[in-house]
Amino acid sequence: MAYRFESYSFEFNQDRLGCSANTRSEKPGHGLLISNQNV
Repeated sequence: MAYRFESYSFEFNQDRLGCSANTRSEKPGHGLLISNQNV
């Protein structure tokens, strides 16, 4: 569980920093869902 949480948190942080514009355009929930599917 810890590993998954870390991975999720890390990806979310990177996504926010990298795809800030994309995340802003679309809802934040959408990005989270995509991250979860990737993991």
